[in-house]
Amino acid sequence: MSNYFCKEYEDLYESIQLKRKILSTLSGRDLTIFKKMTHRNLVLSIYTSWDNVIKRSVYDSFVNYKEIIVDASFIKKYFKSVNEKRYVYADFISNISDNQFLITLENLCFSNNLNSKELFELLKRMKFDVNALRVHILKDYRVASAINNLKESGVALIFKGTERPQNIFEYFIAYLDLLIESRNSIAHKYEDDYHFNIDQLDYYLKFIICSTITINEYIQSQVLIKAQEKKVRISNRFYPLKVIRSSDANGRSIIGIRNISSKVFSKDTILYCYDKTENIYREVKIAKIMKNSKEVQEILPYEDYSLEVYCQVKIKSEVKFKICAIRSTSLLFNYQIIV
Repeated sequence: MSNYFCKEYEDLYESIQLKRKILSTLSGRDLTIFKKMTHRNLVLSIYTSWDNVIKRSVYDSFVNYKEIIVDASFIKKYFKSVNEKRYVYADFISNISDNQFLITLENLCFSNNLNSKELFELLKRMKFDVNALRVHILKDYRVASAINNLKESGVALIFKGTERPQNIFEYFIAYLDLLIESRNSIAHKYEDDYHFNIDQLDYYLKFIICSTITINEYIQSQVLIKAQEKKVRISNRFYPLKVIRSSDANGRSIIGIRNISSKVFSKDTILYCYDKTENIYREVKIAKIMKNSKEVQEILPYEDYSLEVYCQVKIKSEVKFKICAIRSTSLLFNYQIIV
């Protein structure tokens, strides 16, 4: 995830901590008024961050991997969606020139109410497999932990009839939609139909951050899978040498790899490991790079290294792992349409 997104969430987290300090100094009517202001401001801010980050993540994947994403099926879906909303159609028309049309963030990722339904529609517009998102969410301990914090903090879900979430994915949908409903209540009626205290808002921000990280992982996974299907190379593979230490309870393992590309990789590079059981890719974070028993900061071309990594895929000694680094393709892409 880009530094821009990290900074946006960091600023919001600091805002929550500052408001927490101010609340501790107030009493009486001042406290009541500031609590209402804090609730309204933070709900709107958390939703806006969610909306901005998800749309930017989806659009970046389109910009960086047009060669993989754009085909007849995508064009048909895109044209159909553009015609469904007048303001989107107007934006699309304004971006047509004599020899090209521009797919912008505004006319691809349109939505002013990014709840679970709109999120799934956006992902379908990209021709991504929405069922795979369910797998990513269900297997992500970060989202599960964030949801448990929301439940334990007393954020109550409103159920229709006897329906209740049965698993982490359903809780993810329920808590996401509750936040959007609260945002809509404030934005459209300026009323507090759902009131969260400062601790609950803190947990809500962490839930959104964890969900965003997992959705970004899912998007990269979908791009890698589509690239394989279309036989387009967008990744640098590492040759697996051996598993030095299998994954522990925290997802930490040590693996031996060989860089078989001409590219240099830093310690900050996000890698992706293929989960053969689920047919998805999961993020791999490098904790340490070792070369001849010494810690180094880069993985040089055509050299062997041992990596201490964190990943939610279980890497076992008897399993041949598959790890790669994803790279962007050209931003310019022509798709022929004959008129």
